Amino acid sequence: MFADTGISRCFNALNGRRILRSNLRIYLAGGRSVSTGPTTYKIGPRNLKAACYFLNIFGFQVTVGDGGGGVNRTLHLKLETEMIKFKEPGRPREFTPN
Repeated sequence: MFADTGISRCFNALNGRRILRSNLRIYLAGGRSVSTGPTTYKIGPRNLKAACYFLNIFGFQVTVGDGGGGVNRTLHLKLETEMIKFKEPGRPREFTPN
């Protein structure tokens, strides 16, 4: 999802679903930098920064964010336990939000 279009679409999709804003927690992951020859497009870090900016407009703070660099990431969310697993090569992490 792109920060400038996806965040507003996400919140619009939640409208009318009886979701309490106070119960939402925001987690961002991904945002890899793309290397193309001698230059590196810092798409990931710029998208994370933009996402934080747009979420702030909607009145949200990011609980956890991880991005940038040149590594691939995978995010798994288990809704029944709220367990979040970030997978990176050689650096898997798991946590349950408070």
